[in-house]
Amino acid sequence: MKVFKSIAVFLSATLTLASSYMLMGGTLDTFLDDLLADGAISESQYSVITGVYLKHADLHFNQHQVVDNIFIPLRDELRSFIDGEVRVQRLSKNTATYLLNLFNFKAAPEDGPEGGPGLLSRSPSYSSNGIVTKGGHINVKDKQSGAGDFINNGIWGYETDGREYALQCSSDGFRIIDVTNTRPFIVQFIRMGGGRIWRDVETHFDPVKKTTYAYVGAQGQGGKLWVVNLSELSGPTAHGPNSKPIPLKHIKLLGYENFSHTLSVSYGLLFLNSGGSGGCQIFDLTKNPWVPRWVSSTGGNQKDCHDSFSRMVDGRLLLFSADGYTSRVRIYDITDVRSRVSPLLRGETERSDGTYAHSVALTDDSKYMYTFDEFDNYDIAIYDISVISKPTLIKTFQWKGEESEGSSIIHNGFVRGNFLFTAYYQAGFRVFDISNPIEPVEVGNYETHRDPEGSGVLKKDVNEGYQGAWNVFIGLSSGKILVSDMDSGTFVLTLPSLEAPSGLKGSLSPCGQSSRYTKTIPTLKWDKPSEAATNYVISRSNATQEGPYFIIAEEISSAEGTYRDDLAELVPNTYYYTVTAKNSEAEFDASKVVKITKITSECKITRRKKRKRKRRRRRQRLPPSSRTGTPELP
Repeated sequence: MKVFKSIAVFLSATLTLASSYMLMGGTLDTFLDDLLADGAISESQYSVITGVYLKHADLHFNQHQVVDNIFIPLRDELRSFIDGEVRVQRLSKNTATYLLNLFNFKAAPEDGPEGGPGLLSRSPSYSSNGIVTKGGHINVKDKQSGAGDFINNGIWGYETDGREYALQCSSDGFRIIDVTNTRPFIVQFIRMGGGRIWRDVETHFDPVKKTTYAYVGAQGQGGKLWVVNLSELSGPTAHGPNSKPIPLKHIKLLGYENFSHTLSVSYGLLFLNSGGSGGCQIFDLTKNPWVPRWVSSTGGNQKDCHDSFSRMVDGRLLLFSADGYTSRVRIYDITDVRSRVSPLLRGETERSDGTYAHSVALTDDSKYMYTFDEFDNYDIAIYDISVISKPTLIKTFQWKGEESEGSSIIHNGFVRGNFLFTAYYQAGFRVFDISNPIEPVEVGNYETHRDPEGSGVLKKDVNEGYQGAWNVFIGLSSGKILVSDMDSGTFVLTLPSLEAPSGLKGSLSPCGQSSRYTKTIPTLKWDKPSEAATNYVISRSNATQEGPYFIIAEEISSAEGTYRDDLAELVPNTYYYTVTAKNSEAEFDASKVVKITKITSECKITRRKKRKRKRRRRRQRLPPSSRTGTPELP
């Protein structure tokens, strides 16, 4: 019992320090209670681990950091106890790993993914910020009273009729920021309770009502889920600063307290990711976006679902769940989830001891998965997921400055085309070229934490701290990249290779000297977006502006900037086109949509042409003598 007593005494003596011990998705005692309720640990094991401290205090998180030194004096004895329980088979290896992760026992690299993390070299042409350019910046934290307790967190993007907005979450609520021009400004602030550390946002477009809704969820301090109807946000004409165009009737509190450590929206489904045993709660938005309908969940013992990502793969809708303290990613089939069919586990990664499965991103072809470890063990791992049932680890890697500048923790990542965009906490925003998905090369960055002004002088150190770049959004048609930094605010960044073709115009080609049966031909013209563009892809929708779009031509020369859609099957109709620029490395964002209404399938023959043809035919019918004016006698 010597070990038991020392654990209890130490925990009792460290109540004050332990009250700041941060856990993703809940408090320490909440996680332990769930393990006990699910039978993963016994009452005696629970008593040993918790000791007497639960009689006096609840270990609530109140800052976004993992406090390494709180349990250091206890670690040898606690680990000895856990290892002993595993040896006598009173504790499973999975539960033991889960417990060690809760107390932030970091495994040595050799205990993590095979081979340990690799360091990346930068692109040979990479200097300064590489391919990244700063386009705008706003920091609402500067305007807060008591700003020391304030952070920016989740971010998303929204656009309407050419006007672009950043949807920025923070400790006190939700801000809509106009980022159309180089000087961003706040259009509206919506105060929301709770969520001092964790608040997240994504959007859903209702094709029936032609309306976009923003879902804003939070965890901690009673944070709840909200829905905001964005239909009042303007397009061509800008709202003024703090003009508050969204009325109260378009802002609704839905509840679901502390359900949303993070959230995601796709395929008409809303996923509230608890980061704890609540797992991922799934809601259907297609019936009524204003009142989401719960359909299923992935919750249960050691199914944390810190973050989730869904993608249609081979005709099946798959949910990729980063399961936090379980140190693994699980892949579920949720194709039939609206019929309340429970998510079917299709595959999972091997457990990686001493890591925190924070989030995932997939390559556009869904063949490779990047996972992000928030315990700073391996940072980013690459998996081959061509066989969903058996994800295969290929390698792990870290940012280029890991050894020379300090160890920075990865937070979130986003794949678009041949680039992986990351929010890398103290290392700021980092871009990796993944044209070869298993050999990433760092090609750009912006120091949102160490040099937010872009002066070229690094003012802070990198020391494994939980400060800096929180999240990133890619998807605005202009190619703007939105980055949320906890302290420095909202950044609008650009990459030359992400500029969309501009000046796209559509017309019907003239008949010219064509015959009666020549078709009118829809013709596109556009401006070259940048010197990096080498060719273009043309896509067409025969249905609506929303699509679906199908590629009708590829490898169109960048020197031309024009395309005639003269395919034989074209008939009178309204057609919608987009032009997507490409370079040698990545596919650009597509242009705005252009509409061409094709009224007829034939050129009209003018009257003048008809008269000429009629006269010619009459003269050809006269007898030869009529040409001289002398009639031929019988």
